[in-house]
Parts: sequence; structure tokens; C-alpha cells
Amino acid sequence: SRYPHGIYGKSFFHKNWNQTKPDFVMTAQVHSEGRNDNINYLVCNNRESLLWIANLGCIEMHPWYSRINEMDCNSSSLLYEERCGLNFPDFIVFDLDPYIYSGKEKKGQEPEYNRVGFSAAVELALDLYDLLRELKISSYVKTSGKSGLHVYVPISNNYPYEQTRNFSQIIAEIMISKLPKKVTTEWSTSKRKGKVFFDYNQNSRGKTLASVYSLRPTAEATVSMPIEWKKLDLILPIDFTISSVPQLALKNNDIWAGVLTKKQNISEIISKAEEI
Repeated sequence: SRYPHGIYGKSFFHKNWNQTKPDFVMTAQVHSEGRNDNINYLVCNNRESLLWIANLGCIEMHPWYSRINEMDCNSSSLLYEERCGLNFPDFIVFDLDPYIYSGKEKKGQEPEYNRVGFSAAVELALDLYDLLRELKISSYVKTSGKSGLHVYVPISNNYPYEQTRNFSQIIAEIMISKLPKKVTTEWSTSKRKGKVFFDYNQNSRGKTLASVYSLRPTAEATVSMPIEWKKLDLILPIDFTISSVPQLALKNNDIWAGVLTKKQNISEIISKAEEI
């Protein structure tokens, strides 16, 4: 997500890279079913590429949830094959977005960050954590860098997006049945007011969220920061900025590492969820 003129200037998502690039930067040709065409995606798999992308004015980094094994996934059939890899995510995500307004928003504007809204997101995230623990599912949480939270469930990457989305929908339905006054999955933003939007629709191939440790385009230069569950109710998103995070990252172990190393069996998880 590029901001060539700063956070208050025009921004855009840059997906198709058809310009010159350094030799250390790789691209992958991926078929887009929506466009019925192939897109050259950047593959950020080394430090030099990360720095180069940041230097393009890319404030937000938006990776896929799945890894690419073969660099040419240039047909719709290849997208679904295991050798491509892109149809098999490494994790399931839940985007918790509070629709609790500060009162300073202009008409039609999305809720801006406020403590009441963030507290509601924290409360719901902890409810979700308890549900996942009941199912014996490990999960990880990070600030979105704006007003909400992102919860990740790491899984073995041999299940397609169709299954991960079904699982996330089951969890959403359980949360709504247990906490109807706190949570909503309403697509209409006007019907979300006063609740936390529980977005399970993020679990589709090609959908993205701001990466862990990604900057966000805010005046404070906030960062999407991983948090230990036991400390979640002690923090605010504005605690984590471009100035504070480097030192915090050096002091703390990488609590996010388990998202890529702690593989969980989704078939067993779905069976447990359906029993509740």
C-alpha cells in the first residue's frame, strides 16, 4: 500500500509489478480469476527486498496468508494445486474492528481510534481467546495499528481457503450466539454501530491484512504489534510506534514466531467447533 506523497496524500495498492527492479527482488506470476489475467506479484523473501519495498513509499505491508512454492501459478487450475501453494494458508485470521464512535467523526466516516472502542475490541478478543482455549486451539494476537485487533490461528498449510473460511464462519456464529450484544457480522456498516465487527470473510485467497510489525498511515506512525494474551488488557495501540517498537522488539522474544511454526490440524479443530 504505497503513499508516495505521505499519509495525507493519495495512496494506492500496487499489485502488478511490470517495471524494472533490482536483481535481488523476485516476482511471481499469479493468475487473477477476477481480472482473468496474470499479475506479477512481488515476493518479499529477503531483507534487501523488504527495504527496497519500504523505500517505494510502502507504509503498509500486506502479505497473503499463504506461501508460494512455484513461481508460475499462471492459470486458474494451477492456483488450486498443492505445488503452487497459494491456495493453502498458513493461518486463519479474525479481524476485530470496533464500530464504537468517538463522536468526532464526519458524516459517513469510519470510527476513529478511541479508548472505549479499543476496550470493546480487547474484551471480545479475550472472549474469543477463551473459546479457542476451550477447543484446545492455540492463537496469537496483535494490534491492527489502528482501532482494532487481529487474532491468528496457525494451521498446517495443506488445507484450502474454502475450509479455513468455513471454520472461521463457524467460530463467528458461535461468538454471535454467545455474545449477541457485543459482536456483529453485519455487512452494512450502519448496522454495526455499538458493536465489534467480527470479520471472518478475510479468510479468502488474495485477501490481506497489514502484516505483523507493519507501519500504519497514522499521525503517530503506529505499528501492528504482537502482544502476549496476558498483557492485552494493559496496552493501547498508540503505545507502539515507529519510535518505540524497535527497542521493544530488541528487548522481547519474538512472540509471533509460533504463527509459522505451531501447526494445528484443521480437521480436528472443525470437529471440535461443531460440537459446541
